[in-house]
Amino acid sequence: MRVMRWMPVGTVVMVLAIAGIGCSSSSGGAADTTVADLPDALPDVPSDVLADVPGDLPATDADAVADTPAADVDVLVLVDDGPAPKPMAEPLATSLQNVLEEYLAFSGDPGVSATLRLGDGSTWTGVAGVMDSGTKAPITTETGFRVGSNTKPYIAALIMALKEEGKVDLDAPITTYLPEYTQWAAVTPRMLMGMQSGIPDYMWVSDFMIAAVFNPATLTGPDVLLSYVKDLPLTFTPGQGCEYCNTNYVVLGMIAEKQGGQPPEVALKERFFDRLGLTHTYLDVTGDETATLAHGYVDVGIVGQQFGLGADTIAMIPAEWFLHDLYMDATYTFPPMFSWTAGMLVTTPIEAATFLREMLRGKLISPASVAEMQTTHSCLLLGSQVDYGLGLSTSITEPFTRSWGHGGMNFGYEANTIHFPTEDITLSHMHNQLPEQSWPFQAMFMDRLRTGADATVYPACLLPDGFFAATTADRVEWRVRASIGNGGEVMDIRGTLNGKDTPLYGFGTSASRTGPDNAPRIEITSTAPSVTKGVDQRVAVLSIDAAQLAGKDGDITLDTAGTDALRMTVTELQVDSTGVKPTTGCVVAVPAPTGTAKIHLCGGTSFQAVKDDLLKIFADVPVTTDTTAIDLYLAPLGKTRCF
Repeated sequence: MRVMRWMPVGTVVMVLAIAGIGCSSSSGGAADTTVADLPDALPDVPSDVLADVPGDLPATDADAVADTPAADVDVLVLVDDGPAPKPMAEPLATSLQNVLEEYLAFSGDPGVSATLRLGDGSTWTGVAGVMDSGTKAPITTETGFRVGSNTKPYIAALIMALKEEGKVDLDAPITTYLPEYTQWAAVTPRMLMGMQSGIPDYMWVSDFMIAAVFNPATLTGPDVLLSYVKDLPLTFTPGQGCEYCNTNYVVLGMIAEKQGGQPPEVALKERFFDRLGLTHTYLDVTGDETATLAHGYVDVGIVGQQFGLGADTIAMIPAEWFLHDLYMDATYTFPPMFSWTAGMLVTTPIEAATFLREMLRGKLISPASVAEMQTTHSCLLLGSQVDYGLGLSTSITEPFTRSWGHGGMNFGYEANTIHFPTEDITLSHMHNQLPEQSWPFQAMFMDRLRTGADATVYPACLLPDGFFAATTADRVEWRVRASIGNGGEVMDIRGTLNGKDTPLYGFGTSASRTGPDNAPRIEITSTAPSVTKGVDQRVAVLSIDAAQLAGKDGDITLDTAGTDALRMTVTELQVDSTGVKPTTGCVVAVPAPTGTAKIHLCGGTSFQAVKDDLLKIFADVPVTTDTTAIDLYLAPLGKTRCF
């Protein structure tokens, strides 16, 4: 029997940008840009926060293939996916799997799945970790993930298919199809698809949050979702701004159902999924437990901080909902109608890549429709300007040309899928934890592609078996993968304090080279929400004599008895209203006065612990929380325990 768990209203705030990615606005004239108008080069960045996940197609009978969608959707016409898939050549295949395994080792995520397809049809799919932390069931290539706003390209393609059949006019008022919404008569389907409608996002309405938490049974259909915003003023004049907003795609789902004569989940299956042979992709409308669906996990403390959720609000969440501290299994937290056609698709990396690639190749909708979807304008999303089209975003990752795709977050999941049409490269990755390090992961894959298949095998830096002690003794576990001095790619820091397993820190971390040239140190600093009630932040600093690391590889032990070889502090802070400046704080843990810290370093002779070196290190540091011991540890450093 499926058990639904409903969260207090304050907690839901952090999900607003998760179930379908939240709202940000870019007002003023939003000039359209065609593909030909785009610049030849953009900064070398991942395919923006809307990128997503790839895959490949089964071979089809050429005699039964059509290059464009069939006018009669009742006739199943298979799609020709080009060169037949074949195994990825070595050493690239092994390198990609090693990248995946290394990511999992440092992130501490439960699991990850990824697919890469190249233009010659060579395809690799890799998995690592578990789909359920409780049962330890492993992720397989058939494991599905909730992909949040990755749903939007599917709905956009459905609208374009209806346009081709003369059932939807992209530039007609939406009152043509939904006459009851007269207040939105100036809005068109094209504006909805491009986030240019000005309609508010229902997910940011407090009354909706209260209903979602305490009366989920009232969320009976999309008209109920729209009832929370239908009487609110527009956020900008339709067509004169861009605000990433989930309401747009709920309205599009309603238009698709009315004009197509089928529920969206049926239309998507019959028009696209069946033709592509996608058997693990579906729009979830029931929320039932599924054996192949990965469980999604959330660190509420970290996610709450990212979305402005305070410690007092987090404290409202019943303790029994957490697996430990603020870590939650959120697989069935909300009913599917929470985001419907804005964010409730379930799929796999292989199948998501298949859909995106074939849609962009004009195999599901016409090439002319694809070109319309690729007409972009500037849109502000989560603090960054992105080029957004009709359900697609785009960017350039050098040395490759332009990629197209969409990404998404759901409560406990994140997914990214991008396709490079010129190179015919599709990359896909899905994760069952939020937050996670999606962009460093994608960057690692792109680095492998830059290097090429003729390179030597990328060696994975993996956590040695039994490295972290299975004990309740106070200690901190560090998993650090960071370029020294260039911002953090630190994946995970956790451990035990006061006999309690906890993800102590997690994000907001950097590694730097400090101190005088004759006695340099490598210092790792991480800031994240505290798990202590009434405390805003917890900051951990690990400082190691650079000479202990330079040219080293493998296991190292360092004395923790107040020597300069290794120093560490864990500090809890109260922060001012800006959320930046600490007002008061106390050191709550330091290395144990007796004992040794275990270090495992993936370095080698080329690693000199200097700026730009890639630091890949695991550390297990025994600590004490005794206040007298903390005072004795800090005294020689000229520091006090509290300030």
